[in-house]
Amino acid sequence: MAPGPRQSVPEESDRATWYRFTHPSLVRQQCTRGVYNQGAKYYKGNRIASVRLDGGMAEAKTSGAQKYDILLSLDDEAVRCTCPYGQYGWFCKHMVATMLYVHHNLEELLEREQRRIKAVDRFLATLPAERTLGFLAAKLKHDGGMYAEFIEEMGLRDPSARPDPIRLLGRMYQDALARGRIRSNLNLDEVFDIARDCREDGEHAEATGAYLALASAITEHMGSTEDPDGFYADCTIEAVQHLAESVAREGPDPQKKAEYVSRVLGLCAASDGRLAPHYADALETMCGNAQEMEQMEGMVNEALRSDIPRHSMAALARVKAHILEETGRRGQAVRFLSEAYHIDEGLCLRYMRMLLHEDPAHARRAAREAAAAFPGSVAVGRAALEIFEAGDPDYMNTARQLFLDTGEWTYLDMMKGHSPDWWAELRRLRDAMIRPDAGRVVEMYMREGMYGDAMEAVEAADTLDIYHEFRPRLARRYGARYFGAYGRKILEFAASRTGRDHYSKVKDHLVWLREIPGCGEAFDTLLGDMRAAHPGRRLLLKTVSDL
Repeated sequence: MAPGPRQSVPEESDRATWYRFTHPSLVRQQCTRGVYNQGAKYYKGNRIASVRLDGGMAEAKTSGAQKYDILLSLDDEAVRCTCPYGQYGWFCKHMVATMLYVHHNLEELLEREQRRIKAVDRFLATLPAERTLGFLAAKLKHDGGMYAEFIEEMGLRDPSARPDPIRLLGRMYQDALARGRIRSNLNLDEVFDIARDCREDGEHAEATGAYLALASAITEHMGSTEDPDGFYADCTIEAVQHLAESVAREGPDPQKKAEYVSRVLGLCAASDGRLAPHYADALETMCGNAQEMEQMEGMVNEALRSDIPRHSMAALARVKAHILEETGRRGQAVRFLSEAYHIDEGLCLRYMRMLLHEDPAHARRAAREAAAAFPGSVAVGRAALEIFEAGDPDYMNTARQLFLDTGEWTYLDMMKGHSPDWWAELRRLRDAMIRPDAGRVVEMYMREGMYGDAMEAVEAADTLDIYHEFRPRLARRYGARYFGAYGRKILEFAASRTGRDHYSKVKDHLVWLREIPGCGEAFDTLLGDMRAAHPGRRLLLKTVSDL
């Protein structure tokens, strides 16, 4: 992290560049006013513990309970900070404070750098390199204090002091919960780095433990976490994916593998709907041979018999179906899914695919029942219809019923190429829908470009809501006809009741009726008929006069 020592004194150009780079006016342009004011306050409060200038680089450390490292670089004019805000690429108050510190103490920092460079150059010139390195190595090996100081001074990561991820996460969450609910501000990268380093060093058991600790901590505290952007959910998914890979690389003994499986099963049962499928993926990846799968099957069966959320049950049912299928028991898998497919759409799709392969005749019988279990799922409906061969009457019966049950226009489109008499089919659908859902009948005809039939369906429905709903699309084609039917219904409605609210609704419909093009004279006649029919209804007459 720390740059190597420079072998010459700073150039005068460094002085000018540092002065310009850290000038308050330039710093102010790189951040919001609030961040700048916080940074200036941070600097004035002496919260910058130390700054070391090294040519085109400057390293700083903050003081306080939360210590962060700040790095300034003239080479690429970059500023970095290890705080959560800075790690997301935003300009933070620590960066502002460090730049102000460098600007206001530039001469002192440059002089200190010059003295250090000259002193080190003179001192090293008198030392034999081999003896010096040998002495340093011996000291570092046998003097723990010097070792720690050397690591810190050189800006190195201590490979012998890798933090315990479980304790680290426990402390993070404990501190966060002490301040209230957990927000997207925990530095989980530190734990991910530990796991990655373990994996790169071939310490796969340690890597597995770190990833398992991450997934466990996040899942356990998700109820106390604010995660609107899905930050913690994404971290969990990443941890679970790496966890499965680490277990595979570790190759643990059966007892250890069973412990891992048990932990992941527990996390799956406790997770929310976003995470459960990823735990299921991990379980499928972790067990690769028949013996391991059969051992996992018993544990999955036990979990399925317990009281777990529906999404967790769906995820574990998927794992069981996977085990049965991978161990050559496809018939058992089909029988299991026949009892479990109703839990989840994905299970239903898997059930129909397997059923079609194993027992096509049974698949045809089960298709309509499976589709009815998920009436709002077009994916399930499509899968059900794909089971039938072209020309199969059950295809049309199933598609028709799905359309009538759900109103999904996709099913109507899928029926088109399979009906021997499309016009007769549309009449059949009209007769089935005209009473419960007249609006869908009108919409169906309009989608087919059958505007005359759509107009007849509007008149057959004969309700104010239908007249109002389709007025913008049909009244332009059938102006006088639409006006006559709609106007007659408004007259009937006006006569049906009295009262201010009722007449307000009458007025609304009259306003909408008046928007039909080319019917101005007919509208005046209609108002006259309404006045003549109700001479004693003053509120109604006032409503009409306002128009």
